[in-house]
Amino acid sequence: MKYVLPYDRLILCRDIEEGELFYISTKTLDETTRLLFVRTCAWTGHVIAIIEPKLICKIDTIPVVQTDHPIVPLEGHGLGIRNKPYMEHWIQSMLLQPLFQKECDLVVQRANLITACGAAACDGQHAANEECCSVVGGNPPIRLLRCTVTSNIAGIKGVDFQSTKFTKLFLTEEAMKLDARITLTYTVLRQKVNDVLREYRDANIRWTIVGWFDPGFDHGGDPGFDPGFAPGSETAKDPTFHIVSILPSRQLENTEKFSTIQQPPIPHENLVFAQLPTRHGVGAIVHRPLPQAEERPAAHEENAE
Repeated sequence: MKYVLPYDRLILCRDIEEGELFYISTKTLDETTRLLFVRTCAWTGHVIAIIEPKLICKIDTIPVVQTDHPIVPLEGHGLGIRNKPYMEHWIQSMLLQPLFQKECDLVVQRANLITACGAAACDGQHAANEECCSVVGGNPPIRLLRCTVTSNIAGIKGVDFQSTKFTKLFLTEEAMKLDARITLTYTVLRQKVNDVLREYRDANIRWTIVGWFDPGFDHGGDPGFDPGFAPGSETAKDPTFHIVSILPSRQLENTEKFSTIQQPPIPHENLVFAQLPTRHGVGAIVHRPLPQAEERPAAHEENAE
């Protein structure tokens, strides 16, 4: 017999002292509005306090709690935070696992600007045309940095990531409001991202990476999968990482960010040898000169004879 939990929002959280995952559940939109009472907080990746939580049930051993009070954002809390780096043997549990690692190295690749949701609650982590977890509507879309991130210490490689808070480390406010119809030179953008990362690296500033990952096993798509099935009946696969926050241990104040008014023309040699993924092959002719028209005497010249 399966227990079905009706909900309006199901929010995945991590206990910062114990390091384990749990859910916050709301049953109605009114409950969600009360829970996310602070409209301007970027809840995704933020530290919060839950007042008088009540255990409702468990989903795949992960506790589900509810509360009658708004959640409270915490700044400078001073609470101990347990690291939970990705470890290969953790995927043997075949359940969702938290990822929280401080003092990380960081490599950013394939940086582009996309149009994303401008609501504060979701931190811009979905497209502008997708339904938002925020209970506040009418937020204008913004331009955000979308990239892949790699960290040897956190154990992640080439994971897609986008975030308003992360973008603000590299782009000015004007650049984030840029009209989506304007075409940008990504070579300049990517160089600016590398320059900012170099400034943090030279200042010996490391990064805190937060997220979660799916187990590295396939259960045949069975929604009623039982964790107690016979060992060996699963199929191994790579875990799927979901990164929700990447922030430096401290923020530099005087970094030169990407701005729409600081884009000089790019020399041809820089475009040719830009560090972009390329493929070489035989392609079709996309343009060729038109054949020259035969020279014919004007009509009045023909008639003159």
